[in-house]
Amino acid sequence: MCAARPLRTRLTVVIVCHRKHLACTPSQNRVTTMPIDITHLAEAARFQPPGHHGVGPVHLFGGEQYHGAVTAALSHYVPGGRADMSPVALETLYIVLTGALTLTEADGTTHVLHALDGARLTTGTLRAVENHTNLAASMLVIRPNPASPSFSAPEARS
Repeated sequence: MCAARPLRTRLTVVIVCHRKHLACTPSQNRVTTMPIDITHLAEAARFQPPGHHGVGPVHLFGGEQYHGAVTAALSHYVPGGRADMSPVALETLYIVLTGALTLTEADGTTHVLHALDGARLTTGTLRAVENHTNLAASMLVIRPNPASPSFSAPEARS
């Protein structure tokens, strides 16, 4: 399987002058073009992070050749699927899309996240994730991309 590349398209944005107290000239209106990256789920690249068992993640935005500011992965947890207790490398957002996943902190505290529940984990947070149900669960994982030109090393935050 070859690595999928996001589709690159362009969005045209018109910035219109809205000064009510002045007459605007056409030169004060601007047209700018910004890139949009599109990844279709069918073309998303599969990957296997260390310490994940029974988890099928795909990069929606991410991977070795990706240089956007943030990455987004879609992780599918089969019943009994889990991510072992380990620290998150960078601040990370978890958003459960379907099913239920149990997030366990280093001290043993557990949180059951259901569809559309989210969690924010700061850099270095120890966590484990497990699907204790008999149904598959899917979670969106969003974090900064250290390969991005705009990335700067995180400071300890709360």
